[in-house]
Amino acid sequence: TTTTTTTTTTTTTTTTTTTTTTTTTTTTPCAATCTNTTTPTIPGCPSVPAGAAIYMSFDTVTGTSVPNEGTEGVTGNLMSSAAQTPSGLLGSAINFPTGDSVVTLSSAVAIGSAWTMSGWVMDLKPSTTYRTLFRGGDVNGHHPLLTVANSDTLGTWENGPQIFHSSCSSVSCLGAGFWHHIAVVGTAGKTRFFVNGTFVGEADFQSTTSIFAFGNYQVGAQVFADYADEFRVWLSALSDTDVATLHAAVLCSASTTTTTTTTTTTTTTTTTSTTTTTTTTTTTTTTTTTTTTTTTTTTTTTTTTTTTTTTTTTTTTTTTTTTTTTTTTTT
Repeated sequence: TTTTTTTTTTTTTTTTTTTTTTTTTTTTPCAATCTNTTTPTIPGCPSVPAGAAIYMSFDTVTGTSVPNEGTEGVTGNLMSSAAQTPSGLLGSAINFPTGDSVVTLSSAVAIGSAWTMSGWVMDLKPSTTYRTLFRGGDVNGHHPLLTVANSDTLGTWENGPQIFHSSCSSVSCLGAGFWHHIAVVGTAGKTRFFVNGTFVGEADFQSTTSIFAFGNYQVGAQVFADYADEFRVWLSALSDTDVATLHAAVLCSASTTTTTTTTTTTTTTTTTSTTTTTTTTTTTTTTTTTTTTTTTTTTTTTTTTTTTTTTTTTTTTTTTTTTTTTTTTTT
């Protein structure tokens, strides 16, 4: 009897190493800077850029109705306690004494993909509340220019997702008792911000809906400043030079006063002689020189983002056993 036994054993072990990667990124998105200058950046007294669709000077107000001196067929309305005051930058202005004071249009004006909005303000409201200078007309009309509560940073508010898009520029140094020019230009999906004729920052969102309210959100509680004057809207994107020219033109007009003395002529005639006495016209022009005050305030905000990626260890063991048995019997 012959017996043969063969046993084959195969063992395979596979090990995957665990890898954990942690990435920490610290970024400073922007510094909210405030630059306040009241000197025209364009020499002389240029003209205001033509073609404004909406222009409310507030010099002529009938009851609560404000005429539009621009090209669009709308009028302005003084709502709640908003009222004309003689102490404007140029002529009269509007006072916003209560939280529901606002200037609205008779109907919202579509602004499309390129536009410019401009106004002059004095004595900003406290930063503890939202402050809106321009607002669209429907529920998703957006706020082309506002500051959010507890902040002096200029930006635009996107309704729907409810997102504030910062311009990284601030109004913290715009002192009380002085008129300040603020303008925004919407173009190419961005909103560009200007203070006193100077570009100060850009937000990564642009409203393309409409304009309806000035100086406050139309439902109230977001008054931008105590006083406002010279509201304008163009349905086109003014260039940086155009905005500087606008600022210089209005400020120069506000700084120049002209006084003229009327000519008086007396003529006396007798039969023997004629005496003529003439008083020459005298014109006196007084120009007020603007003083430049520049203050810069910088606030830095730091955001830290941490991302952790983990790969789990997997160990696989395979065992194969083969047994062969042969038996031979001889008689």
